[in-house]
Amino acid sequence: MRKKPQKTLQLSKTSMGTKHFGSTGSGRLLILKQKGGTSLVRDFKQELQTYFGLDTFKPGQLEALEALETGKQVMALMPTGGGKSLIYQLFAQGKSGLTVIVSPLIALMQDQLAQLQLGGFKGAMALNSALSPQAFNQALTQLGDYRFLFLSPEMIQQGRVKDRLRQLAIDLFVVDEAHCILQWGVDFRPEYSQLKALRQDLGRPLTLALTATASPAELGTIQSYLFDPEERVKTVKLPLDRPNIFYDCELLDAADKFEFLGQKLSHLPKPGIVYVHQKAELEALSQTFRAQGLNVAAYHADLPDSQRFAIQEQFLNHSLDVIFATSAFGMGINQADLRFVIHYHLPFSLNELSQESGRAGRDRKQAYHLILVDQEEKRRMLYFRQHPEEEADNFLALLAHSFKLTDRQISQLSHGLDQGVSARLDFYRFHFNDFDQAKAHYQAYIKKNQAALDHLLALVEGETCLRQGLLDYFQSEEEGEKPAFCCSRCQPNFESLAPWQAYLTSGQAAKKAGRPNWQERLDQLFNRK
Repeated sequence: MRKKPQKTLQLSKTSMGTKHFGSTGSGRLLILKQKGGTSLVRDFKQELQTYFGLDTFKPGQLEALEALETGKQVMALMPTGGGKSLIYQLFAQGKSGLTVIVSPLIALMQDQLAQLQLGGFKGAMALNSALSPQAFNQALTQLGDYRFLFLSPEMIQQGRVKDRLRQLAIDLFVVDEAHCILQWGVDFRPEYSQLKALRQDLGRPLTLALTATASPAELGTIQSYLFDPEERVKTVKLPLDRPNIFYDCELLDAADKFEFLGQKLSHLPKPGIVYVHQKAELEALSQTFRAQGLNVAAYHADLPDSQRFAIQEQFLNHSLDVIFATSAFGMGINQADLRFVIHYHLPFSLNELSQESGRAGRDRKQAYHLILVDQEEKRRMLYFRQHPEEEADNFLALLAHSFKLTDRQISQLSHGLDQGVSARLDFYRFHFNDFDQAKAHYQAYIKKNQAALDHLLALVEGETCLRQGLLDYFQSEEEGEKPAFCCSRCQPNFESLAPWQAYLTSGQAAKKAGRPNWQERLDQLFNRK
């Protein structure tokens, strides 16, 4: 019933380099009393200066580090761009064992490896299921020589990988983008929901869970999927507001949507991301705007790895103005000067909306988030709201039947099922032994997803402050007043205001087509021309 492991990055080692990370906060000496009276001293502020060249921490970083050093499990809810990766990067410097990072996407692993390389941290690698048997065996044999290991939840569940990890000292187990446990764990990648059992199998290593989007109730659910009740868990929770992002929502006729997007792209500062759900429309938009002189690319999960890596490289190197992308692009990408994010199509929840919009303006300069909504889009969202109810009876009948089958029979059954249905069966078979309990959970899960869509539609169709609507949803307690330049509901005439005019002159000038596009870049890399 298990799906094949997701492909991750190929085996890679980092080399020395230098990188500075922006920061605010303070550090202090931490002294722990060990058995026999021996003192363990970690001066995190000094380590921050030594390894990162910084004098101060960002909010929440030091609190998380000190909790980990005292042996507590940590769940860190910090805003996008809040410096979550620095926590495990710095913590590992005082240890001699392995830091394991469970990461959801290839692009995110690649970006984190690059950060470690630029930061001068040796010994980082990522396991890739596409490695040859010889290379894979070599990687497993040499795991003890590394400090950081990135891999997907599917890869780490493999028996050979688990067996090797049991032989090693794991100083820290990191679940990056921990909201994926809720977002994907039921009907897409059930291995995410099995991480608690994996931790138990590995001896319950010290664990750090990182996310930028979760309500208090969702944090509690994530904790239940990762930790046993008796474990000491410290929650580090920071305000989630991004005051430098201006939020805009435009209700349009479907016939006017493309032209409106074109007008925006013609004068918005670059670079930016436009999120589009349908692959065909995404590619059509990309081709159209490329023909108009913008350097753009289309990014989606169906592209070969080599093409996705080349596009990502060009984007991070500021060789592209705009990426038209599905949600497969952007998670964890460290592009600090991204000036805008546009949702051409709506995501399925405010969690996704917040996560994707938060990729803009991580340099703390003015950024812009635009949501485009038309009647066709509303109908599409209502379909996704109603469809799970319509298919619920069929799935529950299948689920009831599955509880009467052996594992081998289930495996045979899954071959003829849709991937999402197969993943959902895997989830319920793993977590429940009783059909009635599984049924109750599934019905509650449908209602939760419907409520998420309702919250999203209420925000985009309403008249109240867009920023406050997001913060209320996450029950985020903010400090101080909201920014004067806030959203199109609070400042409907925002395009005539000085902050908007200053924003339009920020960022890099739009690049005219003429530099190598990603296809030409691939040709250069592989000497095809």
